[in-house]
Amino acid sequence: MSADSNATPVPPSRPVPPVQASATPPWYAMKGTVIALLIFLFPVGLIGMWKGRHFSPFMRYAVTAMFTLPFVLGFAVMAADPRSFKEQAAEAQAQQAERQAERQAQKAAAALKANGGEPEEGLFSGNTSKGQAQVHGRTILERHLKSPSSVKYIRSVVMARTKDHCHYIMYFEVDAQNGFGATVRNAFLVLLKTDPKNSGKMAEEVLVTKCSNPPNKEEVQLLASGSLGTWTFTWDKDLN
Repeated sequence: MSADSNATPVPPSRPVPPVQASATPPWYAMKGTVIALLIFLFPVGLIGMWKGRHFSPFMRYAVTAMFTLPFVLGFAVMAADPRSFKEQAAEAQAQQAERQAERQAQKAAAALKANGGEPEEGLFSGNTSKGQAQVHGRTILERHLKSPSSVKYIRSVVMARTKDHCHYIMYFEVDAQNGFGATVRNAFLVLLKTDPKNSGKMAEEVLVTKCSNPPNKEEVQLLASGSLGTWTFTWDKDLN
């Protein structure tokens, strides 16, 4: 017999099954990923929290309320007051300036009273002083400027008042930023109404308009041409 006939037969080889890789869990099944998304990418993290099973129902509702309540309140406030945030901020700034002007006027009235109640000498003597009218006029003017915080007053003059001390015409020359951020110089006439019996009360705005620099007599007289009373005019020597 040959050597080949005595050899032990070799069983046929079996195919080796492929090694299966462990399946990667979805992102919402990883608690750390969901927490990170809740902090940095809230809407996606909220979806992952509800799809996963790491959080109890109470925790899900609590976290959802904590993140969504500020948005709901914000929309409710905007619905109640449809003005833009810019308009609201401008109004708040104007109110703050008005309160500051009232405090300054009250201080001026107190100082006037402390000095024996003597009115200012000259044309603009009365319960509402020339300085107080200028303070009120500046507050009113700044409501009409694009950037009230940038204003620099070059000149402010009381041009006229009624004999009953109720109405004043103020002339202001100012440097202030326009809507493009450039500083420009303009001149304004401000017609305001005061309460001569209460010098601490903020004056009311009647009219604010641009004018020549300096204004001419015709502009001032035209502003005073309404039936507001008998006017007395003055012309500052710097304007001649």
